[in-house]
Amino acid sequence: MVGADWQRFYDLIIRVAAEIPQSFQAEYRQIVNQLLGVYRIAWELDDTDHLRRVLPMAISIQVETAFLELSQPRFSAALASFQHGMAAYNDRPQREKDACKNIFDAVEATAKEIHQMPTATFGSVLTEVRKAQSLSTETLASLQKLWELANSHFRHGLTKPFALKPEEVDYVLVSCCGAILLFVRM
Repeated sequence: MVGADWQRFYDLIIRVAAEIPQSFQAEYRQIVNQLLGVYRIAWELDDTDHLRRVLPMAISIQVETAFLELSQPRFSAALASFQHGMAAYNDRPQREKDACKNIFDAVEATAKEIHQMPTATFGSVLTEVRKAQSLSTETLASLQKLWELANSHFRHGLTKPFALKPEEVDYVLVSCCGAILLFVRM
């Protein structure tokens, strides 16, 4: 690996994990995660030998809860989008636009399923929620802003290149997880 980019180190971690005998895999993961943690590297090797970004505990719980809620068969389309979004979010280098687009697609698919509007847009679902007055005005306004953010930066028909900062990508992830849980629990 002489002359390779330093990011290839992550590929090496995964490659070595595949070669470690089953009886030593847990120890290998623990050592790798300790090493990454000592150097404040925001990645960890999970039980499936994939690297994933380390998130603050509250956000990690929210992401895991969204996965759990979307595991119901009726949310299969939303779960597929969410999985694609998280794969892009955890990729090295991160595929920010794909992460945002797919995670928002999961929100839209969830909202459409909950409101039984399979061919609607997210905007149409929001219109129906507004008519039914099933959410507060402020919550609807925040969902409307999230939809506008999506349409402006990573949804269909964009004319400008993707330009959200990494912190904004994190914001989209957290906001979309919250929106998924909001719709599932309505």
